[in-house]
Parts: sequence; structure tokens; C-alpha cells
Amino acid sequence: PIGVDPEYFKPVFVEDDYPSVIFRGIMNFLPNTDAALYFYKDILPLVEKEIPEIKYYIVGKCPTEQIRMISNGRKVVVTGYVEDIRPYIAKASLNVCPMRIGTGMKYKIIEAMALGTPTIAASFACAGIPELKNGENIVIADTPADFAGSVVRLLKDKNLRRQISANGRKVVLENYTWKNIASKFENMYLEAIEKNSNKLSNNPII
Repeated sequence: PIGVDPEYFKPVFVEDDYPSVIFRGIMNFLPNTDAALYFYKDILPLVEKEIPEIKYYIVGKCPTEQIRMISNGRKVVVTGYVEDIRPYIAKASLNVCPMRIGTGMKYKIIEAMALGTPTIAASFACAGIPELKNGENIVIADTPADFAGSVVRLLKDKNLRRQISANGRKVVLENYTWKNIASKFENMYLEAIEKNSNKLSNNPII
């Protein structure tokens, strides 16, 4: 299970570095390297046609040489390791998660939602988070054109960003706090105990 501390990952009032997007992760992990370069090569140029001032932040430790080479310190910024990821996510206009390979539920989506930063993700990245609803608490896009179009649409629509932000935070508070998860496990254990008790009572040992 995946969970967050809703007090640690809560919306903070920092100056929005508009217009900007963030991709974060351990940057020598192949699924993250692939996603970061895919956004840079196939999606970002399409966004720049509509929003030329867009900034792309790649945040996370161990960036590969390929990742470091695309940084120019202005429109594409590769930070490497940061002590605290929260300010970077909070100040970004959008969180992007264009994952194409890898497994497991994505912390990068849950944490961004908890911080109130709206997320655009490939459907592959949303696996394991059944509460995600396209256009309601996240935007899902699977082709470069659709992904770029979604970035442009959200950057140009502040109200939509706020709506997705609020709904995303709600998903986390209702499903992905450690308290929620502990409660779910407790209920599962109690149900299992009750079922076993019923079996024993129906099949007494003689």
C-alpha cells in the first residue's frame, strides 16, 4: 500500500513558477529516464508552439548523462538531488507523469495530488490508483499530441487547474493517508477473523 502524511504533504502558498511543469523521481531509474526524455523530445516541443515560455523541471537524484545534457538552466532545469521535494512540486504549475514502462503505484502522482499540484499522466502511470478519474482529479493523455494539448489547456485555464487540484487532494485525504490505510487493514483483519470464527462455529471440533 502507498500512503502520505497529509500534514507533511499539504498545499503551501509559494509563488507559482508559471508556466512550468515538473517531473520528479530517481533519475537513473530507467522508467523515469525514459519518461523525462520522452516528455523533452516528443511533448515539450509541441507545448512550446503554444506557450514558448514554458519551463520544464526535472527533479531528483542521480540524473544520467543523457538527462544532464538537456539542461540549459533556463527553460529546462535539471536539479539533481534536493533536500526537500515539496517546494519544487508546490511551485510548479503542473506535475507531469508520462510513464511508459515500469510497475507499481506511482508515489509521484499521490504526493503531487496531496500538495495540490494538478497532474497530467499517461494511463500506464495511473495503474493501481482506481480513484483517478480523467478530467475530474487528473488528466490522462497517452499520445504526445494529447499530452501536449492537455498541458496547454490546463496552463491556459486557471479554474480547471484549481478544480483538478482540489479534487486530487480530496482523493488523497479520503484514500491515501496512513490513517486511512491502517483503518482498511484493520477492517480486513477483523473480517478475516470473523469469517474464521464462523467456520469454526459451523464445524465444531468433536
